[in-house]
Amino acid sequence: MKKKILYRSVFQIEVLSEEPIPEDMNIDEIQEECNNGSYSGVHDWKVRNKEVVGKRAVNMVVNQGSDPEFFQMDSRGYELSDEDEYDL
Repeated sequence: MKKKILYRSVFQIEVLSEEPIPEDMNIDEIQEECNNGSYSGVHDWKVRNKEVVGKRAVNMVVNQGSDPEFFQMDSRGYELSDEDEYDL
């Protein structure tokens, strides 16, 4: 079996606004307000396409509240094959 590879990217957005950003405002709305509204914003890549492999990839997926099977990998970080699906 082959270990699954995922790619991790992290970017930071800095926003300046005259009023506090509402708690229920999502990232798309904030970006729209930066592009076309009254916010000033810049972004900067902190990590771009860094490979994460195997169990580390599994842990990162789980920490985001997702399931390794979403990326077709098992709980040890190995790729699921079509054969594995039928062994359940």
